[in-house]
Amino acid sequence: EEEAVSAFNRKEIDGILLQNAQNKGQIRGLANASVFSLPSLRIYGLFLNTDHQLLGAEYVRKAINYAVDREEILNKLLLDEGKIAVGPIPPALPGSSPDIAGYSYDPKQTAEILEKNKWVKNELGFYEKKLGKDKEATPLRFDIITTQSIQLAATMVCDDLREAGIECDLQVVTIGELQQNFIRTKNYDSILIGESYTGAADPYVYWHGAAIKDPGLNLSLYSNSKVNKLLEDARQILDPVKRAAKLQEFQKVVISQAPAAFLYSPNYIYIADSMVKNINLKNLAFPSNRFSKVNEWYIETDRIWK
Repeated sequence: EEEAVSAFNRKEIDGILLQNAQNKGQIRGLANASVFSLPSLRIYGLFLNTDHQLLGAEYVRKAINYAVDREEILNKLLLDEGKIAVGPIPPALPGSSPDIAGYSYDPKQTAEILEKNKWVKNELGFYEKKLGKDKEATPLRFDIITTQSIQLAATMVCDDLREAGIECDLQVVTIGELQQNFIRTKNYDSILIGESYTGAADPYVYWHGAAIKDPGLNLSLYSNSKVNKLLEDARQILDPVKRAAKLQEFQKVVISQAPAAFLYSPNYIYIADSMVKNINLKNLAFPSNRFSKVNEWYIETDRIWK
């Protein structure tokens, strides 16, 4: 993306789609450009392996959720070009509702939950606890796997967790390594990544119990019979209002069990040279949809007779 920004600044290209909102500040001549910031159908989250020894406990996952400052991520990373993600469905899709509450940033709540369950802080300020018949205390720590493109978001999440007394280690891998070595094998503690939807929200492939096995994308290895039934029913309903109601109920159940810490839904940021006229963009299901009416674009020119 950095190379594309440089090419735009050198006038070698006339349009650019930014995945990283911070690169918007690197664009020269924004006053003479058309800038579109449109809600995306992507959602980023920290997906917690519910089969993990520690993350399998619902109260631990809730404690993690309260420890993450989503507002700071939105402000510093996205420069407010997006929205906080409350649940598994992006804010721009049916099934999302202002009546659905997520997790606020509340480190005190994190402490209360953990200490109620007999976790205590060691001399380094991290929680630990003797599990079962263990003689030594087990630290509350886990690994986060992510990719370079969202490393900064993962670093901010990890910093929040450490501040709250939860140890985490960050491992940055390529997309190929993520898919082959972790998503396919299900061998990880947690993954911080984005999920993309189409215009019709269908969370089945991400959240149904049948999607745990490869090639399914149930990254939290989460299975709940009520959620499974809601997703199956939603696929059969044609009425958009009734379908949205099913998806809202699905979101509430997932949020209540916290198999992930949902973070943010970024905007698509498209910038075009002002010489390109009649670009009308209102929403994008996919980034490439910005070209759906490219036949209506034009560039004003003057004929010069020699």
